[in-house]
Amino acid sequence: IRSFPHISVITNIEADHLENYPGGLDQILSTMVKFLSQTKAMSIVCTDDKGCRDLLKRASAQMVTTNIVTYGSHKADSTQPDNGPDYGLISLPGFEMQVYHSGKLLGSMTMKVPGEHNKMNALAAVAVAMELGKSFDDVSAALSTFGGVDRRFQMIGEKAGITVVDDYAHHPTEVTATLKAAQEYLRVTRTNQGQERGRVVCLFQPHQPARLRDLWQEFSESFTEADLVLLADVYIARGGKIEGIDSEHFVKAIKHDNAHHLSGPTAQLANQLLPYLQPGDLLLTVGAGDVTNVGNQLLPLLQ
Repeated sequence: IRSFPHISVITNIEADHLENYPGGLDQILSTMVKFLSQTKAMSIVCTDDKGCRDLLKRASAQMVTTNIVTYGSHKADSTQPDNGPDYGLISLPGFEMQVYHSGKLLGSMTMKVPGEHNKMNALAAVAVAMELGKSFDDVSAALSTFGGVDRRFQMIGEKAGITVVDDYAHHPTEVTATLKAAQEYLRVTRTNQGQERGRVVCLFQPHQPARLRDLWQEFSESFTEADLVLLADVYIARGGKIEGIDSEHFVKAIKHDNAHHLSGPTAQLANQLLPYLQPGDLLLTVGAGDVTNVGNQLLPLLQ
């Protein structure tokens, strides 16, 4: 029996998994229009994302009849609030945000997890819950206790003044968002503790040669928020190598003044990391492969 979603949330649409979508972004958008049409009650769609805006245009042109609820950034100086998203947010310093509905302020929320992307995801959760009849006070209270999920800015541990965090990011947009969240985390937590801010060190393991090939330029520009970039060898989950698409070549393409390639098996990376680290660093292990193991292997080695 085929089952369709009652409520769907669409956060962003970009080119990815192109082995499944040979028609590229155009085919992805066509597939997502069908997904919208199959959602029974409502679709919650982020209007800050260009791909989502393109989706809404296509859905309208094809007269897809589905209930659309939008969410995104609220323009505080807007003279026409009704033209904004149904649910809006204004990001405040640190982990705090203001939430609006139909242009009217509902109140403020403080998150436990860093990153503008997490604030926007929280806004999507507010939209779903309130559309189902929950009050903003109840929703904001629940979200203020949310501590994140495994492999999304997951705290692995701290030793010798070095904080180790793991994240599943394996798409350029995800990498950029995660690194921005890391900088925000250091800015807020270290300042509150009266400590030096420290560096964001990113150990990135590209996932799948085809994804690296297809998004080569986008990946090369996604590390600007890191203070130091360490690049592991490409993780191959299926298929095989692609000539010239490897970390040895990619490290030269990264638009960053402090990027280095760490070659060899993942099990050896912890030892290779040691000369690059210093007290105060936040080390991010980033990628969808076995780089997730490195943090726990590293902590016992830190003195």
